[in-house]
Amino acid sequence: MADNYAPLIDTSFLISLINSSEKVQIEGQITRGDTTLFIFKGKSKNLKNRKLIVRNTKYTGYDSAYYIAHRVGKEKELFEWYETNKNWKEGEYFVKKDN
Repeated sequence: MADNYAPLIDTSFLISLINSSEKVQIEGQITRGDTTLFIFKGKSKNLKNRKLIVRNTKYTGYDSAYYIAHRVGKEKELFEWYETNKNWKEGEYFVKKDN
């Protein structure tokens, strides 16, 4: 499959997206080795509903990146990053509307 079909995203940008979200607790980031755990704010005491685990590899695949961006409510920023840094658009989801 072509490299530009579903390009990879820089994991450091993805982590900055998560940190810029209002959903993450202030002290809710734990890093051990190459894995980072984020804990979201919420009323649920069940941690499995409020956690997000990210492997600190150099790049992250499109599916994982979109899932993470959706969880933190930053899909727009993710798609803007793809357009700016990878010059990648696909379908009507990426069509810019002229105002």
